[in-house]
Amino acid sequence: MKINEIVENITEMSINTGGLEYESAVVKSVQQAIPHFADRVKFTNLNFATAGYSSVGIDLELQVNGAPFNIEIKKNKDAQMGGTSIRYNPSTDLAEIVNSDTIDDEAQPYFLNAVQSKKQAIINYIEFVQKQEPVEMHSRIDSFPIGTITSKAWNNAKSAGLLAALGEKVSFNDTSIITKAYNLKKVYYIQIGGAGLFYLNDNIYDLPVPKFEGHIQIEFRLGRNGGVVKKIGNETIKILNAGYRCQGRLKTNIKSSLSLDNPAEAFQILAYIDDQTKS
Repeated sequence: MKINEIVENITEMSINTGGLEYESAVVKSVQQAIPHFADRVKFTNLNFATAGYSSVGIDLELQVNGAPFNIEIKKNKDAQMGGTSIRYNPSTDLAEIVNSDTIDDEAQPYFLNAVQSKKQAIINYIEFVQKQEPVEMHSRIDSFPIGTITSKAWNNAKSAGLLAALGEKVSFNDTSIITKAYNLKKVYYIQIGGAGLFYLNDNIYDLPVPKFEGHIQIEFRLGRNGGVVKKIGNETIKILNAGYRCQGRLKTNIKSSLSLDNPAEAFQILAYIDDQTKS
């Protein structure tokens, strides 16, 4: 892994700590409700508590009368689905996620499809930079990330509007891929900070909460990292490297009447499931 990719991964881990704080708040709220149900409700796993941010597993797993109640937890209505950098070669149309551990498994197809939609913008950028002095160095650039580019070539590409094209957001209105992927993990509910609890495709406990509706947005940024000064011929030139960063968000504008981050409402939700699952 290249140095710029390592730096980006460290940055991504620090960004995700806010999500962990919200997950902890949801757990504390549910903990206040559980004593009302004696031993009928229990935690079976707290995935985030020991593993930190993880693209695998289930955020919150409960059992109510032995029946599973699994919940995906997102910090807010612009919830992050992880982020990383992308390797992409337009000549082969091959896209790779640098560190899949920092992206929700369910979101990865969206990231790969989004970067391929950027193919022409990437080609335009590469072709422009290849013509910049020193041409001998820049002509070797054929894919992202970029290992060597002069500061002047970077600024020229920016002035030409090529960075802006690379940074345009890509949205997917069809969230069925991701909701079905959650269902395969036996997750049928998602808790979103500021919005509440929703069901994903199938409301298996007939809770009085709405179906999740929203869209997935992938945000891109070609970011330069570090820089060293080199002497090329008679010139002293600043050399940069650049990674193509992408960040996914699960966005929604709807609101539920019940939320697990409110102890009283968490009690109501568990009471509904308790009634549904009593033998």
